[in-house]
Amino acid sequence: MIIVAGATGALNGATVDHLLKRMPASEIVVAARDTAKAQRFSDLGVAVRRADYADPDSLAQIFHQGGWITIGGAER
Repeated sequence: MIIVAGATGALNGATVDHLLKRMPASEIVVAARDTAKAQRFSDLGVAVRRADYADPDSLAQIFHQGGWITIGGAER
């Protein structure tokens, strides 16, 4: 399983799109602060879980599930 944090942004959203071309949606989890913004991934069969860097417990609950985690970001 691969967990992608920040997938509602352009960079990691593109990462999820790329992963979906190479593996089943059931092997991808999107970690998002606002799960409503990640609805497009849910519609494609990707599991969407709430995780917020400001809430360490939410991170711990999701990150222990994956074998690979990708976290990327860019300045606005």
